[in-house]
Amino acid sequence: MKAPWLAALTISAASTVSAQELIIGAGVSDFSAAGAESGAVFEVEYHTAPMWTRGDLDMGLGAVLSVHQAGDVFVGGGAFAEYNFQNNWFAQASFMPGAYFEDSPANDLGQTLEFRTQVGVGYRFDNGTKLSLAFAHTSNASLGNTNPGMNTWTLRWHKQF
Repeated sequence: MKAPWLAALTISAASTVSAQELIIGAGVSDFSAAGAESGAVFEVEYHTAPMWTRGDLDMGLGAVLSVHQAGDVFVGGGAFAEYNFQNNWFAQASFMPGAYFEDSPANDLGQTLEFRTQVGVGYRFDNGTKLSLAFAHTSNASLGNTNPGMNTWTLRWHKQF
């Protein structure tokens, strides 16, 4: 016969385990170069279940696919961190190096290798979905001959599975 406290402990532990996450985002990108074609952006991002947890801080790996209105594409992968505040609020940050392919020469960021850094803040609903607002900067960290950079704001919907 199982002890009632053991069942309660098992249920409690299972409810706090974080899961993988799919994130869908839409927003706007602003290229720093004169004459560049800034515009709408659509993103799909994936986060693994956290691989390291310390208190309210979770860290793991992720990947992103970002498609811009002008036809430019960024695909990258790297690390993310999420800090969980009280009352269902959270903050996220990520660093994802990747490959950038411009469709228009005006949107050239200097080279194919680019680095996307992102910060965001959001709210976790009782059903487990989340909504966040994020700011990202993509640049080649001055590794290329030019480094105009691109800033992106996205509204993001998160679904755990």
